[in-house]
Amino acid sequence: MNHWKKYANLLIILIFIINLFLVSPIGGKNFNFSNTIIVPDDYQKIQEAIENSRKGDTIFIKNGIYYENLLIDQSIKLIGEDKNTTIVDGFQNNSVIKILSNNVFINDLTIQNSSKNSNENAGIESYSSNNYFVRNIIKNNNHGINSIDGNNNTIMYNFLNNNQNDSILLNTPYNTIYRNHIEENNGGIYLNINATNNLIKQNNFIKNNIYNANFNKAKFNEWDQNYWDDWIGLKYSFLKFLPKLVITTYGFIPIINLDWHPAEEEYIINAYPIAIMNTNMGTMTIELYTDKMPITTDNFIKLSNDGFFENIVFHRVINDFVIQGGGYYANGTNKRSPYGTIKLETHPDILHVDGAISMARTFMPNSATSQFFICDEPSPHLDGNYAAFGVIIDGIDVLRAIAEVDTTTKYGLEDWPVEDVIINSITIEYL
Repeated sequence: MNHWKKYANLLIILIFIINLFLVSPIGGKNFNFSNTIIVPDDYQKIQEAIENSRKGDTIFIKNGIYYENLLIDQSIKLIGEDKNTTIVDGFQNNSVIKILSNNVFINDLTIQNSSKNSNENAGIESYSSNNYFVRNIIKNNNHGINSIDGNNNTIMYNFLNNNQNDSILLNTPYNTIYRNHIEENNGGIYLNINATNNLIKQNNFIKNNIYNANFNKAKFNEWDQNYWDDWIGLKYSFLKFLPKLVITTYGFIPIINLDWHPAEEEYIINAYPIAIMNTNMGTMTIELYTDKMPITTDNFIKLSNDGFFENIVFHRVINDFVIQGGGYYANGTNKRSPYGTIKLETHPDILHVDGAISMARTFMPNSATSQFFICDEPSPHLDGNYAAFGVIIDGIDVLRAIAEVDTTTKYGLEDWPVEDVIINSITIEYL
């Protein structure tokens, strides 16, 4: 009897262990289930791919025209093969893309032909936060982008034109609207009452029918270095000292916002070189400010083209501050730049914002060589003392993941990741 009881107890324990492994998450919090789904190889329709995706997946869309209305309700990346020839067409039905989930990336697509029957309809209709809309062509919609709810979205390097109402309609705070080309829409950008604390910087506003910019009691927004085709300083050179006025009215009372530094020339979108930093935890795409930081970017580009950073690790990781790499292999061996030290270079417009890349150095100002760091939060106390020279435009989620890894002390250095974070390669492209 005891013999059978013993085996019964062992069987119960075995069943318990099997069930434990079946229901427990594999690999802990840092395990990454993400993968890439290809349309039309894996699914004929983009919406089918979305419905069969998991959080963190990338959906890569090959060139072609896709007549669909997309609903995105989880955190994924939607990446087109080429923004000029990968086209999502709403066929005049509702919004082309409706977003309900945070942390959605939409890159390199043409998004066109939403319905024009409802004020909400848009090329992209968003109800969520921390989304990235980068390098898209958004045209022939009701609104180009309609941000209805959420915050902290980034809209960069998009071409928005021929939209029936506003190219960008914001009712949300803390967004970054940077380097977009906004032309021949009925309205350029409109900030509704809840659109506060937004940064609108270095955009082109050209030939928009009713206004380039307008707002409805929206407060604390920053307009900076935009190109305005209706700025008086373009027409009369002796008035270039004047700011660009963005004017609205509250009843009979005029309300004025100011762009104190309007650009004298139209921006060329995607003119800067792009560094593609591929790591064992994902890829970050970094814009390099070659015009304002020529010494620093030249050094970084030369090292990248030489393959210097291949198999180098991020050896210093501090969550909510920086991830630092560019000088050590995984075995602790130091790698030195063949080009030696470079002069400390700073620029008042290039700041240590969230996602900025900057040169590490010793206490000596002109001691930077190959080591760099990427800011995992804004670090304004570094401005003027360290050489920020670019910013992440895609892959901020990879930065966050790296910043959150567990660290220890290795090879006499603190804050070294327990599991090595390796740079596979850095390649330079010109888009």
